[in-house]
Amino acid sequence: MSVALINNPKKVVEIADELEAFFHVLLYYAVRYLDSNCVDVAAYIERYFEAYQIDNGQYRCGNSKSYTITTGELQISAGTDLMFNSVIDRVLRTILRWLKAHYAVRKHEDSQKGSASVSHPNRPVVARPRKTTAIARNIDTSLYMDGAADVPGAPSETTIVDAYKLRRHDALIEFLVACLNAAKWSKHDKVP
Repeated sequence: MSVALINNPKKVVEIADELEAFFHVLLYYAVRYLDSNCVDVAAYIERYFEAYQIDNGQYRCGNSKSYTITTGELQISAGTDLMFNSVIDRVLRTILRWLKAHYAVRKHEDSQKGSASVSHPNRPVVARPRKTTAIARNIDTSLYMDGAADVPGAPSETTIVDAYKLRRHDALIEFLVACLNAAKWSKHDKVP
C-alpha cells in the first residue's frame, strides 16, 4: 500500500496510490530475487515492508518506507544505497523520484489550503508546468497557473512535472517499455 493509504485508511485510492503500490511490489521482488548489495534480505524486508508505528491508537507506516518515499533515497542503512548493478536501479530510482515529487507537491498543496485564502486569495498553490510534454498536456492543470512560483516553498517546475507523471498510468508504462526495449538486462542477475 502507499504511505498515504496506510496513514489514512479512509483516503480515496488514487492512481498515484496504485503506482506507489506497484513500486513497493517491484522493490520487494527485486530485493528478494535479484542480486544486490543487501546482505540481510530478511531484515530489510522486515524493516521496510512489515514495520509500523502506532500513533494515538492508529497504525501508521513504518519509518523505513516513509523515509524512502519522502526523501527519494533507497538505502539499506544510513549512508548505504541499495544497489542491484542492473537496469532495475534506474527503474526503481526513477519511479521513486516521481513518488517523492508527488508527496512534495501534495504536502505543499495541503499546507496552502488554509493560507491560500488569506495570503493569496486569487493565487493557486504552485506553478503550472511550462513543459508541453504528452504527460503535461493530459493532466488537469486548472489549479495551477504561471506566476504562482513565488508562493513560499512552492515546488519547482521539475518537481511538479515529475509529480504529474503519477496522475495517470501512461508515463510509467512508457518508461517501463522504454527500459525493456533499450536496456540490456543481465541474464545473471538472480540470487543463486
